[in-house]
Amino acid sequence: MWPHGGGFGYGFGWNDGCGWGHPGVPHGKGFAPAHWAAPHHAPPGQGEGKGDKGKRTSTTSSFRAQTIQRLEADNERLRGDASDFERQRNEARAEADRLRAENAQLTSEISAIRQDVQKERNTSTRDLKEIVDLNIMSVKQKTEELRQLQSRYDIAERQRKENATEIEKLKREADVAFGSRESLRRSWESSKDQNVRLESELKTVKKDLQQCQDDLKIMSKSLKLAEKQLAAKDKDKEKEKQSESEPSSKKQRK
Repeated sequence: MWPHGGGFGYGFGWNDGCGWGHPGVPHGKGFAPAHWAAPHHAPPGQGEGKGDKGKRTSTTSSFRAQTIQRLEADNERLRGDASDFERQRNEARAEADRLRAENAQLTSEISAIRQDVQKERNTSTRDLKEIVDLNIMSVKQKTEELRQLQSRYDIAERQRKENATEIEKLKREADVAFGSRESLRRSWESSKDQNVRLESELKTVKKDLQQCQDDLKIMSKSLKLAEKQLAAKDKDKEKEKQSESEPSSKKQRK
């Protein structure tokens, strides 16, 4: 119908490009909007689809069928991309909700801490120093207790290992020395009982050690809080001294 054929070319911007053309256009330039620029797509505007050159023949219906198939395949890929985008958006919303909840919790905790600090501001500097000194002494005491418990734990662990080695040795000797089997068996049972007692004591020492560590952590936190309160108290006193000295200096200038 047309002397030189008529039509258009069109191509998406995937890595290799795909496209189709109507008669009369050698190829179609591809494009890829910014929201299509996923890792498996080409960067925006860099795809190129090869279109068929136009011919004045009766192959238009076949060409249309191929074009529809390509469009359907592209549509499926776009649906998959849309599903991925929807999933990522939902994940982002869930993360935002979680962050908002954490922020609210932190705001509540900060408010509670501020209220506690406000209540403690009326405490005298001497009392705060006494609290700090007591906390320091408690920390030192707990540290020494922790060191002693650790030493007891190490000794008990070493004895347990030595007894376990001795038990294995006695078992091997019992299998070899038939003449002294009964004596070795009694020695093995005695060592086994002692090892059970040592394991029980080891568990007790572990429990005491854990309790001491927990107490030490709590006291360290209390010490840090008291030191901060003391520093805030000293800072408030310094501000009061400055505010009292400023009126006197103004009177002298007058």
